[in-house]
Amino acid sequence: MADFADRVAVKDGQGNVTIQLEAALDEKIPLPTGNTVTVRSADVHVGGHGAAGRLRLDDETGHEGIRARSARGGELMLYDKDGKLTLLLDGRHGVIHVRDWTIEAPDYVFEESYPLRPLSEVAEYVGRERHLPGVPSAAAIAENGVDVTRLLIALLEKVEELTLYAIAQQREIDELKARVG
Repeated sequence: MADFADRVAVKDGQGNVTIQLEAALDEKIPLPTGNTVTVRSADVHVGGHGAAGRLRLDDETGHEGIRARSARGGELMLYDKDGKLTLLLDGRHGVIHVRDWTIEAPDYVFEESYPLRPLSEVAEYVGRERHLPGVPSAAAIAENGVDVTRLLIALLEKVEELTLYAIAQQREIDELKARVG
């Protein structure tokens, strides 16, 4: 059954399109949290470049929350309560764009009071635990998933620690060179 909000188009013979189905929806879906999400639109297109589809979900206030589009790789877009795009997963280009996202960089590593572990202690830990201190193990990630923000911070912290180790080693090399030659 179709009404005027629905749309079907099949063409070609140079009029192109070759199948398009669209439906304007207003379907409320209850969530386990007690809130609801509203499916506002869904459509499917099959044409010269393969299948494509779109889905839009709005929150209870009518603000767009999620928009997904599939066409040669696809995109998933998440919006904040003000309708601003906050996350874009671009399957065509393999890119994740995050907007208005702030993180606290671990610059505390460069403070004089930071307790940088001796490399011998890090080597002992890695030998025993099979992963870096402060970084979740593969088993922990497999069991609990991963908090991407925390992992990013932990990895940046390790890069900064490595930089401090490299600086200390270079100083030692320079001192040894000065003594020898």
